[in-house]
Amino acid sequence: LFKTALIILRKRKRMFRYTIHKPNGAPTIAETNEEWTLDALQNAVGGFIEWVPQNLWPRDLIERSDEETEVYCNEEGRLKGFAPNPQFYNVVGNVIVKEVIEG
Repeated sequence: LFKTALIILRKRKRMFRYTIHKPNGAPTIAETNEEWTLDALQNAVGGFIEWVPQNLWPRDLIERSDEETEVYCNEEGRLKGFAPNPQFYNVVGNVIVKEVIEG
């Protein structure tokens, strides 16, 4: 039974969906079988990343999220004068949502 479970887990591919929510445009979605590097995350938000707590997420994201969902924004977005992001409460600039999906 244990060997069977390991074989099933190995066959399942982990896929990652990254959605970039911009303050003034439609979201951009990228799906990949590898996690983005720190550099890729920083490029997407335009600087240092900061984890966004769940109480600032939109309700629909909270309802569909699981323990592996992560949300990031630019740590210095306010200091740099980034525009408010209307999809997230009290967050400015680009926001990245990372979700794990089964391939």
